[in-house]
Amino acid sequence: METKYLPAEKLLTPREVASWLDVSVDWVQDHATAKEPRIASVRIGKLLRFRRGDVEEFITRQAQRRTHTFTSDLRLAAVPSERG
Repeated sequence: METKYLPAEKLLTPREVASWLDVSVDWVQDHATAKEPRIASVRIGKLLRFRRGDVEEFITRQAQRRTHTFTSDLRLAAVPSERG
């Protein structure tokens, strides 16, 4: 009897990640290979796959980045003008 080894987790396809993020498959592929912000990916031959944890980390980083930008904008808006 042959023993089969299965990965601890299922890798996601670009289509699955695109559906999760509500973006196009092309967007996912671009941001996995060339464009910023980068989504960590795994290459298996010509195939592109994603670990669920890497996608969740990407979402968290983007949420923190947006919150930081929003908070900075609020601070700038709260600074009184030097004009009287």
